[in-house]
Amino acid sequence: MQPEVKWVMDYLDQEEILPEIQTTMDEIFKWSCKDHGYESKNRRIKEWNQNISCFHKIDYYELICKIFTSLIIHQEGMTYQAMIGYIAGDIGCAAPLDRAKCASEVIAIAYQCDLIKITQVSDKTMMITTNYMLGESIPDFPKHRPEFKKPEPILFNSILGNQLKQHDADTCIDHINKMNAIPLTLEYRVITDMEETSKAVIEYQEQLDEWEKFKQESLELYNEITKHKEFFLKHSTDTRGRCYCKGYYVNYQGSSFKKAIVQLANKEIVNL
Repeated sequence: MQPEVKWVMDYLDQEEILPEIQTTMDEIFKWSCKDHGYESKNRRIKEWNQNISCFHKIDYYELICKIFTSLIIHQEGMTYQAMIGYIAGDIGCAAPLDRAKCASEVIAIAYQCDLIKITQVSDKTMMITTNYMLGESIPDFPKHRPEFKKPEPILFNSILGNQLKQHDADTCIDHINKMNAIPLTLEYRVITDMEETSKAVIEYQEQLDEWEKFKQESLELYNEITKHKEFFLKHSTDTRGRCYCKGYYVNYQGSSFKKAIVQLANKEIVNL
């Protein structure tokens, strides 16, 4: 869950949930349970329900808060297509088209419940906005942070790649969950005694400025990690089944420097 969405959910829990959010959640729950008269539609909704927890309303609440949060952050609004792409990854269907269809219908329900506004701005574009605001501004959370508590287990995994990069082979979710659950820590002697260098040849001032900015942002994240005992990195697989770490500033599959600073949090003596 994105930290912005978590903050909004906590804020609504402390204050008072918007009636429109509650209504939208109830209507999505009803929509997910009824017979729509179309076999394909019933199938994809059933598939989604099978991939979420037994507490359906909680999962729907998170999805609605994600929509709401994005519109608070982007006050100018988002296009219908952009919103579908933003939330489709949270829909538990294997086929990308099924995820997009379910996401589109969820957005339509939020509109019917007056949580959002949809405005036709051109023949091909509809903008989504909301009239509701929070009493406080959402904090500016740093991007690309590792997890500081054990991530929730992944229940399904899909790989997007248009028509040329798809497969229906089994993906070992257990392995991904095991990798995600490994506690890690940083080796600060490497960070303080050595300087990270760029593998790419820097020829222009703009490249140098970008590299210096990246190093500064990395150091800021390292300092934040020092406040925590351990951290966790997420993983995913490609179409050939190879497992990759998804860290940006911290990644044990990155450069030699990045590899050197990541250590296992649970250390033990190895007798040779």
